[in-house]
Amino acid sequence: MGTAHTSGRSSGAHADGRSGDAHMGGCSSGGHASEGRLLLAGCDTGLTCGPEAAVPLMIAAAEAFLDERPDGAPLAWRVQELENGPARITTRLTTNPDVRALTSAPLTGPTIQCPTSDPATGSVIQAATNDPAHGLRRAGRVVQRDGRVALEALVPLGRLTPAQLRVLAGSGPAVRFTPWRTAVLLDLSPAEADRAERALADTGLVTDPASPWAGVTACTGRPGCGKALADVQADARRWVEGLDRAPETPVHWAGCERRCGLPRGQVVEVIATGDGYRRQPQ
Repeated sequence: MGTAHTSGRSSGAHADGRSGDAHMGGCSSGGHASEGRLLLAGCDTGLTCGPEAAVPLMIAAAEAFLDERPDGAPLAWRVQELENGPARITTRLTTNPDVRALTSAPLTGPTIQCPTSDPATGSVIQAATNDPAHGLRRAGRVVQRDGRVALEALVPLGRLTPAQLRVLAGSGPAVRFTPWRTAVLLDLSPAEADRAERALADTGLVTDPASPWAGVTACTGRPGCGKALADVQADARRWVEGLDRAPETPVHWAGCERRCGLPRGQVVEVIATGDGYRRQPQ
């Protein structure tokens, strides 16, 4: 379901960083501080839950979307691309007994409240832009409060291989996967961090924050997406191979004008057009 985070008083989750397709936001005035509300394409469904149920509720919403998406419309990848998507998904959720067990308020049917602004830039979604975690280059070592070391490894284009997973599993006592396409090894001694860093690098994972991979992202592209106009993952890899350091501004490669996976903040976009790429800003 993309990123999941806790910020301020609410538990939060986003299925798509740019469009806010599905989002767990803080309660409105009068709600409990420990509760969040499920938003679909920026529309408030009226469904609330505690932090421990946020991820299961998001997964249930994703499954309901797939159930509602007609077989003849496989290119509807987002809630807003499905006709009456928020209402249809909410109706399915409110009739699901498993979902009823997750929610913290009685379910009497869908209560859809949609913003008048574009959900990609509406106030509810825009609030996440101020999260200092967005836009940071992530890789390298962090000293924990107890003196041990956390080692964060960037996964190029977010694709982990079986060999990389095995090395991660064997390199430390605990591994955490983040919404920013990284994996973090926790509770390492400095010597263990040295060994882990070498082992991860041998599999293609990145622990150097100055690596050319830092700040480079891409959507699925061809052949995984029917709307993509290019194999952006392969093209991005070839482009990175020609760099000797990280780009000054994060770069996102997109297979079409939808620009799925576009990070927040200042980003250079490389967008496939069918006969090449358009770069913006120029």
